[in-house]
Amino acid sequence: MADTVDSSLPASILHGCCFETDRLLVQEFKPTFARWHSAAESKEHEFDVASVVVASLLTEEVTKPLPPHWQGPYSPDRARQWMCDLIDEPMTTLLFAVSKERGTGDTERSGDEDDALKMASDSIVGLVIAFELAVEGSGFQKDIRLGYLLSERFWGQGFASELVRGFVSWCRQFNGTDTRQIASIIGGVARTNVASKRVLVKNGFQSISSGSPSTDGEDEPEEEEFHLQLIG
Repeated sequence: MADTVDSSLPASILHGCCFETDRLLVQEFKPTFARWHSAAESKEHEFDVASVVVASLLTEEVTKPLPPHWQGPYSPDRARQWMCDLIDEPMTTLLFAVSKERGTGDTERSGDEDDALKMASDSIVGLVIAFELAVEGSGFQKDIRLGYLLSERFWGQGFASELVRGFVSWCRQFNGTDTRQIASIIGGVARTNVASKRVLVKNGFQSISSGSPSTDGEDEPEEEEFHLQLIG
């Protein structure tokens, strides 16, 4: 894992991204969550804690819609390498979403490592993976390709929509306080994933796939793209 970012590389506009919603705290992976820190005596150990936490989230069911090389199951070692591969890419941002309510009991103050680790694993709700793409013909604007994963424990409770809504809100605020750099957000969803498509539509995304049968004999793409224009 790279400890520093090469200064010659373009800077990520999502660096330092953090926001909160009614039930979630979301921030760029560092890791610096206090509830994880209680289980670690060093920065390196803190990364190990994060690896265990992420492995608990990346089950076979959660990773089933992902590209084959990302599908589960995950050990802590594999989760650690997966995180390293993502955060070593300067135009990729990994965000962690944790529950405001979970893991706030006596274990947070007990100092017991096993209890603190369980608390951290219980608190993680999901991950956001954001890829920045340069807009053709623009010297500074970016499209953000958005992906997210939600822990099975939190399915069916509205967290996915809340997470996406919070990210969209952060992007709009970023555009309002800086140069208007985020042109649009793009989400790719498997055509069979009705729930994820509903989440994007609920948050203002529109399908940019034709939806019409192929005329050249090729199979229809497995993924449908949804687009949210932020700068007209």
